[in-house]
Amino acid sequence: MNLPTLTPDAQIYVVAILALCCGTCGELAFFVQRVMARRALRPPFLRVYAAVMACMVAAAAVVVDLASLVPRTWLGAAGAAGAGLVVGAIAWRSEVAFKMRYLVGRDERRGGGVVAPRYEAAPSALLLVAIGALEEILFRGVLFELARAVESDVWEVAAHAGVNLIFLAIHVRLGRREMISKIPLGLLAFTATLVTGNVAAAVVGHVWFNLRAARRLGARGSRWEPR
Repeated sequence: MNLPTLTPDAQIYVVAILALCCGTCGELAFFVQRVMARRALRPPFLRVYAAVMACMVAAAAVVVDLASLVPRTWLGAAGAAGAGLVVGAIAWRSEVAFKMRYLVGRDERRGGGVVAPRYEAAPSALLLVAIGALEEILFRGVLFELARAVESDVWEVAAHAGVNLIFLAIHVRLGRREMISKIPLGLLAFTATLVTGNVAAAVVGHVWFNLRAARRLGARGSRWEPR
């Protein structure tokens, strides 16, 4: 963590601003996509979303030492990779079990005038890997470290809870069921970061999770649509 020039009050503002920006990545990407569509440009949503998150990471690098978020030794990296594979496997099985038990055959009503963004058919594995890594760098990296910088223990716990809720909220445009099904992934990634002290395990777990999703989409020939 590298906030040498910020006072405690300023740190609170940084936490609030970055949390707001990260929490609205999806909405901002949707807005950008619609603006570009008016100019005869139709970029797929996930590509715009990845670009927006990359900009957020670049902005966060100004106040957070991103190098401190990764393991400092090869042994630590190997341990984080192993933990990440476990996180990804458990999260994937949990999501599949949740959907099979509670969601198969159930139609979800889309209320509140929510407009679904335009997604690409069968997004590339590379794109899903980038999205998984960027989400973890932001939520279990940048925001996790900023939450730990809060001086009060009570407010630190509240900040961590808020970060995890924001992580769920960014999936709302994929549908409520997708948002709810990401609870295991979010909690496991948070726990792995808390235990290992770096974001590598969360990144590996989320990347592995997204690779499984890409494989499933490719095998089924399905579209990446809100569901």
